[in-house]
Amino acid sequence: MQHSLIPYPPTDLAGDPHVDGIVVLVMGALFLCALGYALFSLARTRSPVVLLMFIGGGCMMLMEPLVDTTAGVWFAESSRMFLHGWGRAIPLWVCLTYFVYFGVGSAVLWQMMQRGVSARTIWTIYLCEVLADFVLESVVLGTGIYTYYGDQPLLIGRFPLWWAAVNALVSLTSAYAVTQVTRRAEGWQLLLIVPVMVCASAGANAAAGWPAWYVINSGLGPVLTQLGGLASVAIACSIVAMVARSVSVAPRPGAIHPLTPMRAA
Repeated sequence: MQHSLIPYPPTDLAGDPHVDGIVVLVMGALFLCALGYALFSLARTRSPVVLLMFIGGGCMMLMEPLVDTTAGVWFAESSRMFLHGWGRAIPLWVCLTYFVYFGVGSAVLWQMMQRGVSARTIWTIYLCEVLADFVLESVVLGTGIYTYYGDQPLLIGRFPLWWAAVNALVSLTSAYAVTQVTRRAEGWQLLLIVPVMVCASAGANAAAGWPAWYVINSGLGPVLTQLGGLASVAIACSIVAMVARSVSVAPRPGAIHPLTPMRAA
């Protein structure tokens, strides 16, 4: 039996505009809270790192159309769209989420890494992010304003669990990448935080997501499909282990505390 290489998205997906409006309001409120946190950090520390991470997290949305194409996500056209790319329309609520989850969420992780954090704490945070992603997406999926399609592995209800493993990895690797930038950059060089975070998003998605991407778009049957999802989770966990081992040391002398001004190298 011949299988289609690329599953066709459910373009007839009909969502409720009123539900979309509620989700936009909720994410808009969280966006404002995240922005307030970033501005508070700027005023308190005179360091732009958290604000730049807030912006960098938002810029990660540029990767969303590409990832959705390869990994099988479709949003109802009744939603309020904000971003278009790769023939995809991305709703406003998704774009707002990027500033919160990947922006300030990664910034909080960066602050913890600056203080020095144990490997156990890194794993605890990662698993909590996986669980939070699963719960939140399961709730929103139930509203019908978006869906996952294709041969998705590791489905629990409507949510493919491998997605949570990769999303949480993106947040962690973004924070780790910024720790490397802030150790070496100062002044205007800190602007590199924004493109570095976008690259970290693309890299983490591709590094851990490619096995799941392959089986979603290849029709390889149920066994290989599930193995592809498990491979993505295994790769994500391996990268988490490497990051945890790298950062689980006492902070260097003169390391930046999240609530103290940044010092020049």
